[in-house]
Amino acid sequence: MACRLMEESPKKTSFIAPAEFEALRQKTLLQIEKDFRLQGIEIKIDDEAQPYSELVKVISKSLEDLQVHDNSKLQPLLYQLDISEKFVREQILSKKQEEHSASLADAVIKRCFAKVVFRKKYS
Repeated sequence: MACRLMEESPKKTSFIAPAEFEALRQKTLLQIEKDFRLQGIEIKIDDEAQPYSELVKVISKSLEDLQVHDNSKLQPLLYQLDISEKFVREQILSKKQEEHSASLADAVIKRCFAKVVFRKKYS
């Protein structure tokens, strides 16, 4: 569901008002940047409306760069993002490099979206 919420504005039949959707989207992008920054990794996500697939590409590229150039930061980042080691192992073993990076990027977005929604609901 997070995929569709991030990709396009809600339809008239959606339970999320367009203004609320945009606020959740912006907070999710900020949460992603914050979680990366807490591990000393700079990632710049364009705040302009961009398709979900482009967001996946940006995060996927950053994850691939970490795997190649600074692998020691990848595990703490995934821990910070609350992505399970079991999930990561499954993705790495079952897919090609490009595919597992995209799967991890998708998981990052969904997890950060969940953090934003939970924070909104319980604060």
